[in-house]
Amino acid sequence: MVHDECMDPEYQFDEAVEPFDEGGEPPVSCPEWLEERPDRPVVVPQWVADELTHTERGELDSLRPSEVLSVIEQRRALVRRWETDQLLLAVHLGATYEAMPGVRAADNTDRDRSNRIVLAGEGAPSVHEHAPLELAAALGMSPDAGIVMMSHAVELRYRLPQMWARLEAGEVEAWRARQVAGQTLQLDLAMVTKVDELLATTKRAINKATALDLITEALLALDPEEAARREAEKSDGRGVFVLPPLPGDSPAFTEVHARLDAPDAERLEATIDKLAKVLADQLAAQGRDPEPWQHHRATALGLLADPHTAAELLDTEGTSTRSRQARIYVHVEARDLVELLDDSTDRGTDRGARVERYGAMTLGLVEQWLRRRDVTVVPVLNMDAEHAVDGHDPPPAMREQVILRDGHCQAPHCTRPARACDLDHVEPYVPPDDLDELDPRRRGQTTPANLQALCRRHHRMKTHSEERFRALARAG
Repeated sequence: MVHDECMDPEYQFDEAVEPFDEGGEPPVSCPEWLEERPDRPVVVPQWVADELTHTERGELDSLRPSEVLSVIEQRRALVRRWETDQLLLAVHLGATYEAMPGVRAADNTDRDRSNRIVLAGEGAPSVHEHAPLELAAALGMSPDAGIVMMSHAVELRYRLPQMWARLEAGEVEAWRARQVAGQTLQLDLAMVTKVDELLATTKRAINKATALDLITEALLALDPEEAARREAEKSDGRGVFVLPPLPGDSPAFTEVHARLDAPDAERLEATIDKLAKVLADQLAAQGRDPEPWQHHRATALGLLADPHTAAELLDTEGTSTRSRQARIYVHVEARDLVELLDDSTDRGTDRGARVERYGAMTLGLVEQWLRRRDVTVVPVLNMDAEHAVDGHDPPPAMREQVILRDGHCQAPHCTRPARACDLDHVEPYVPPDDLDELDPRRRGQTTPANLQALCRRHHRMKTHSEERFRALARAG
């Protein structure tokens, strides 16, 4: 559809000022995107044309399972590459947009409103205000979404160079890199540089949660006093909040939210689990249908309102199975731990610690926890230990070593925490009685090197479909 006249008079160009386009014709009075240009060539890079082959829809039903997985992997690789290219192209468009025919140069002479906008943090260049709008139109997204995408792209390119390099190399998916960029936009240059360094060395999954934790670690490294101030400020939010029923929800139930010190929260959860186990055992003993575990936990929390009844339940035979202990894992540098425990030394700079499940915090807060009567300090493990045992189950120290090393399930893209996983033998364990006397596998099959954390689902897959599990691992 060709528009004969401009829809908005503000889009009229001044031919005396506006440069001619590449075809030698003066710019039209209406924006170029409002007109049909059937003569405009469609430029598609050759590698895109080569890879845009597709399986006919009618052929999908005839594919064998292995072919289905191959097609999925191929398409996923294309989608991942395209999502990365969107960020690369967004940066390039922002840097070159003013060279496009029909674009008025951004000279910032308008006192009321600059025609250049800042989309990223300190140290990143500004872009023409229309560049993200054209990006959004080309991608078929809203203008706000286009602005956010170009903002993330510019932030990554100019302020997170190590993350950008990993993005270009295909080591980090675009959506993960964007989650990081969204959290660093307001940081000063020194902070974002430190975060970029920490991201380059972390073994954790790259996502929003990791970025927030590393921002706290960076703050502890660069401005410990500010980190301590923010930590103290957050402690003011402690409390227990009983909320009224939500509109439309049953008035028989309500929600309870609590913000507690981490050690107290761990102990509370351990007690709730112990009570829930008693309730589940009583239900089973009565021959009644089981209830969901979370239902038992909710009932157990309510029972704590009557300490006498709760104590009676905890003293029953149903608690003969020991419940898990409340335990918090604090990772501290050895030199910092020495300073923390030695009152005769100068504390110096509080370089902080990392607590599993809770993130980074000051050593001052760790010290408060250590002074509590209900906290036990567990000795530091030697992560380089290479000892071996003959039995199937690893000893506690070896189990802890593997959990700390792996961090999460080792199956591709699985993020289940290692503490909630099984420990699997990489090379399947064979009982010594089933082996020949001279077989070297009779001794020391259980070692840190031959163990890995696998969640129960992936463990079952490896046990019952090992060939397919190894194929899954190779594909990941």
